[in-house]
Amino acid sequence: MTPSYPAIDGNRMTDPSPESYTELELKLEACAAELAEEHAYRIAIGDVLQIIGESPGDLQPVLDTITQRAMTLCDAHMGAVTSFDGEQIQLMAYHGVSLEEEQATRALFPMSPGLGMMLARAIADHAPAQSTDVSNDPEHVSREASPRNVLAVPMLTGATCIGSIAVSRSEPGLFSDKQVKLLQTFADQEVIAIENARLFAEIEALVQQTVTAEILQVISDSPSDVQPVFQAIADRAMTMCKALSA
Repeated sequence: MTPSYPAIDGNRMTDPSPESYTELELKLEACAAELAEEHAYRIAIGDVLQIIGESPGDLQPVLDTITQRAMTLCDAHMGAVTSFDGEQIQLMAYHGVSLEEEQATRALFPMSPGLGMMLARAIADHAPAQSTDVSNDPEHVSREASPRNVLAVPMLTGATCIGSIAVSRSEPGLFSDKQVKLLQTFADQEVIAIENARLFAEIEALVQQTVTAEILQVISDSPSDVQPVFQAIADRAMTMCKALSA
């Protein structure tokens, strides 16, 4: 038999009530759930940072990873990411729907910021946009099957909006404040990824310009001797392509 220890209440000794054990169990379960969520969040952010590091010049794998992780942590069945150039919105990533639904939704783009979709509203308002049930929203346009609760947040760099990320599920209701903040964190990660890709492209362009200038200089220095020119081209090609020979 498991011994029962009395609880101390001031100067009196009282037996613990079943309710106190129940409250303690609920608190422990809540703490365990919170720790599990925090662990899942850290793993998701780690995955995103890893893919950013592995694909500095390829943005698509990063956007796909962020969208999928956001769907998982927000308990959503659909996720999408858009880009915005100041005039038109483009759909960059879309997960959780059939191929037919994806093609139908992509046909809606490019679109302008506004009321048409939560993704467009978040961009227009530079703020999170959410609907408890878009089926009751006459302004909402979607080709996805049975979207109900949709949450979108903007991707901001300073005062400029460069896109948005959205998640949705088929049940009506609101995403929690915690999930809104979580999705905003993923939006911030996308901004970092987009900025990294832009810088990487600029560096590559600068390197190509430098290599071209070096080859032109060799051509200028050797107008009657093609061997130095060929050698310079082979050397630069090896460097640019990270090759062992040329």
